[in-house]
Amino acid sequence: MEGFETMKKLLCMVLAIMIMFALLIPVSAKDGIICGDTFLTVNSVASAVIKQGYASIGTTFTNNTSEDVSVTMVMTEYTENGGYKKLVNRSSEKKTVPAGKTVYADPGINIVSEKALVQYFAYETETLEPIEVGQYIVDNMKCIGAKDNETIYNIFSFDDLFNPEIDNSEVEALSAPSVCVWQGDRASATSITMDDGDYGAVLKYLDLFKKYNIHGTEMIVTGWLGRLADSHNKWQAIFDTGYIDLGNHSYTHAIKYNDTSSYTQEELEHDIIDSYNELAEAFPTQSIITYATPWGQNHNNAITLIKKNHYANRSAGGDIVTGKTPADFYAIPTVAVQYGTPVSRLNDRVDRAIASGGWNTELYHGIGGTGTASDAYSTNISTMEEHLKYIASKSDKVWAGSFTEVVKYIYERDTASAKQLWANNSSIGIKLTDGMDDSVFDYPLTVKVNLPLSWSGSVKCTQYGKTETAEIFKENGKNYAYVNVVPDGGNAVISR
Repeated sequence: MEGFETMKKLLCMVLAIMIMFALLIPVSAKDGIICGDTFLTVNSVASAVIKQGYASIGTTFTNNTSEDVSVTMVMTEYTENGGYKKLVNRSSEKKTVPAGKTVYADPGINIVSEKALVQYFAYETETLEPIEVGQYIVDNMKCIGAKDNETIYNIFSFDDLFNPEIDNSEVEALSAPSVCVWQGDRASATSITMDDGDYGAVLKYLDLFKKYNIHGTEMIVTGWLGRLADSHNKWQAIFDTGYIDLGNHSYTHAIKYNDTSSYTQEELEHDIIDSYNELAEAFPTQSIITYATPWGQNHNNAITLIKKNHYANRSAGGDIVTGKTPADFYAIPTVAVQYGTPVSRLNDRVDRAIASGGWNTELYHGIGGTGTASDAYSTNISTMEEHLKYIASKSDKVWAGSFTEVVKYIYERDTASAKQLWANNSSIGIKLTDGMDDSVFDYPLTVKVNLPLSWSGSVKCTQYGKTETAEIFKENGKNYAYVNVVPDGGNAVISR
């Protein structure tokens, strides 16, 4: 009989061990930071049954990087309240994981609810990057398994530790976040492009862009870069200002694409593909995703090659894009501004873009000229400044983004999905994803977030260690804020 009891105890121990390993959740977090074995224990005993008392989840963290990393672990106990979680209890533990070392962490809490959600999560203390380690459902004190891990990244105010009871009545009716059509929820976009790479003219454009807070795209003819001594460094200094970015305008500006008998396939590839490769090598910080066909000649032979490395092509004439998305990204219309182009015509395009919720693109060359045939496309500087001043006066309705920026925004926006991960009186979690290549499409989208009525003033939005401030505004009796979030750039935390 005694042997039977011993065998029974051994079987129970084996069962406990099996349960413990069933709950093992190894997760690879950030490159170099590895979450190892994770075990649920109750009163220091591995178990799948939660008894009222001390519960903890011990985890090992291995740091394979060359620098020390600070990791914060948090364990919480929730009850469900009309679909929203109510925080009952919480503990946290912060540890330094030295380079090349493994550290064991073991935060714990006293379980008090018979039906609760026990969460355990970790994040890199400095960057706020989440490290998923496990989550357990508790029903009548029995652990019944893991749940969707995407909701566990939740950075609370430390005030919650001293007052853990949270009234969720304010957050139960919050609407889902939404992606704005244009940056800042403006009504339209207007983009200024400059062709050929006239360095002297671009310096003057840059002064005006800084004055009126406008961004533009310089479409450079790659083969003409050598006209300027030390051209790469001088152009890079312009790009580093953030007001002007780079687009491709062919290698030679000599091939007329619509005259298919005047060039070979090799010449066409050199004009488009080699031009892109040389620009990308010379200016690695620039995202060269836009093209401008010389003379606006958009033959399919050229467009096929342009599509290999570019996501949009600007033509050399036409009206505005009405509505939020172009019908053809490889034939974006524009107005080619000449010396005598009246300001009223340019301002009218801005107004019609506002009215249609669309996108106005403009094409400029040099600055100066007299209007004669030889330099008709050199812009009248006074006309230019008067027009940019008009755009700036409409800044509440016009996003003056560069051609490259607007192209990125449209592609991301049209494939984006915003989701609220959690909401409480301290913070709101947002997850923004899109269907684009993250190595190319990294431009922040504006997300409109509904906030609790008790919040006022401004909020902080933190994503992957970067924080920006946004003002709270009221609309139809509700609180909102516009926050800029990079799709697939990690969860964004909006906090008071």
